[in-house]
Amino acid sequence: MTKKYILASLNIIIFIIFLILLSIGLWQIKIFSNIKTILIIIGLIITLAISIYLYFNKKIKLYNIGIFITFLLNIILLYNIVDLNYKYNYLSNTINQKYQYLEYNIYVQKKNVIYSNIKKLNNKKIGTLDNNKNISQYLNKIINIECIEYNTIEELTYAIENGEIQSFIINEEEYNNIPEDNSIKDKVRIIYTSKIKNDL
Repeated sequence: MTKKYILASLNIIIFIIFLILLSIGLWQIKIFSNIKTILIIIGLIITLAISIYLYFNKKIKLYNIGIFITFLLNIILLYNIVDLNYKYNYLSNTINQKYQYLEYNIYVQKKNVIYSNIKKLNNKKIGTLDNNKNISQYLNKIINIECIEYNTIEELTYAIENGEIQSFIINEEEYNNIPEDNSIKDKVRIIYTSKIKNDL
């Protein structure tokens, strides 16, 4: 019986550790808005409180339900931590502070209805303004794509309009800096948005 309670305690301790690691990732990468991130963290804390309550419950049935739910949540949290770290490498960045995470959008031409999502760009060419190896590394975890770097938005505009590339990826700041006389904003649409690490 003592061994059973020790394992249950370990289950809750692991849950607390995973909760902290996931919270750090969500807050650092900012995939969701601050309010949504806070709500997710509060939801996990409430779940933790319920797990602890069930752990100290004298009814064996409720105790067992609590242990099972905590174990199941540990698996879900572990999966999300591994997935986030695979895409964003945030665990090492928490210690080293090498990166910041910027939001990037992938644009395709409005007139081209074939590219409705990122998977449709598999084995295609994508243009970028950044000399940022992290972009190609991130994208190649999702699909097989060739990144081609351009020096200016004018070169990027010419390339997509003339079929040299099928899409381009730029961050919000770069998009907002496109001159008003450049008609590319009226000709493209977003098909994918994600946070990508940038070297500090």
